[in-house]
Amino acid sequence: VFSRLIPFALRYLIGLAAALAVVAIMIGGYQYLTAYGDSEKHKTATKTIAWAVIGLIIAITSYAIVSLITTIRFGA
Repeated sequence: VFSRLIPFALRYLIGLAAALAVVAIMIGGYQYLTAYGDSEKHKTATKTIAWAVIGLIIAITSYAIVSLITTIRFGA
């Protein structure tokens, strides 16, 4: 039971991280659209989007690694 709980929990948490990254990308897009030419707000929005994309890439990579290890180890 415990051997199936850990991969399930990890996949759930990685999915949550990916969803939060997508929300952060949308927030960054909103910040970018409402900056109205303010260069400081544009910079903040660009950083928000960049870090969210990095987080999304990390979440997708983590999901792939967990799936690979779970398939090899548990044959699920």
